[in-house]
Amino acid sequence: MVVVYLLAARFVTRGLEYAAAVAVVAIVAEEIFSCFFVFACYKWRRKKNKVQQAASLSQMQIFTLIMCLALPLTGNRVAGSLLSAWENVLIPSRLQMFGLTSAEAISEFGRITGMAMPLIFFPTAVLTALSVTLVPAVSEAVAAKDLRGVSTIASKSLLFAALTGMSAAALFMTFSHELGLAIYNQPIGLMLQLLGIMCPFIYMQIVISGVLNGLGCQMFIFRNSLISSGISIGFIYVFVPQFGLVGYIFGWLVSLVVVIALGLYKVRQYMPLELEFTKWLVKPLIAAAAAGLVAHLVAVRWLLAAAGLRVGLVAGIGLLLGIYLGGILLMGCITKEELRRLHRRN
Repeated sequence: MVVVYLLAARFVTRGLEYAAAVAVVAIVAEEIFSCFFVFACYKWRRKKNKVQQAASLSQMQIFTLIMCLALPLTGNRVAGSLLSAWENVLIPSRLQMFGLTSAEAISEFGRITGMAMPLIFFPTAVLTALSVTLVPAVSEAVAAKDLRGVSTIASKSLLFAALTGMSAAALFMTFSHELGLAIYNQPIGLMLQLLGIMCPFIYMQIVISGVLNGLGCQMFIFRNSLISSGISIGFIYVFVPQFGLVGYIFGWLVSLVVVIALGLYKVRQYMPLELEFTKWLVKPLIAAAAAGLVAHLVAVRWLLAAAGLRVGLVAGIGLLLGIYLGGILLMGCITKEELRRLHRRN
């Protein structure tokens, strides 16, 4: 962010190529800083928490265990990058078959990937952190043969992801047009509405991946990733020429549902996880629908006209989230005590 801020004013005015170069330099600088920061934290923690313990495994055994985890993860990343690049090349060409010109196809694809998706994925910052912390928590519970503990951790995490996803879906579907104008001054309302439907599934998939990593199912995650990409590419080939980006989004939704179903099936092979779909999806959906309807009526009829677009939008979002929180509390999706514990941890 700092690199972009410092360089943007000087180079963006020179043309699109310079703007793209600034973005790439910023990404590289971010990764370098992150690498050194993590390494410094590791060295500091290592000095602070010195543990003298005899090694129970040989160096070769340790290396083998690390490679058993690292190779599937690396393969997943490499295959994911290659398949994602294929999708990015394929979608504009299939959009041209839908009837768009080359410039229009690239513009539409850029709007969904560069404008709509960053908003959709913004709440995943918290869920990604949760997914990372799930790995040692689940691994520790599995090593202690605490199946009830593992099940509780997984169930609470999936509930949190579902509740977050439903609130995000309500937000993006209720204020899609206003968000596009307030942030980008662009009409991306339809894209945000379609992608908003997917929020609960995107967020739950992140948490399920964390649980599966904690269970040591890296190869299963790799296969799931290939299945997901295969479904998405199939929909791009078949449905994008007929329905445009709607076909791409629907294919993404189908791939998420399949991956989540396979992931839950795999998790239940390790623990007695109760699938509380009413608590995870049905009740939050009712709360989200009610909150979205009330917030939309109040915002459209009064807030936006009285306070302006940005201030009215912030007030409308606050109203929506407040009603949603009250709804999930009333329906027992989450208790006040759980909210207090969450507040104390933060």
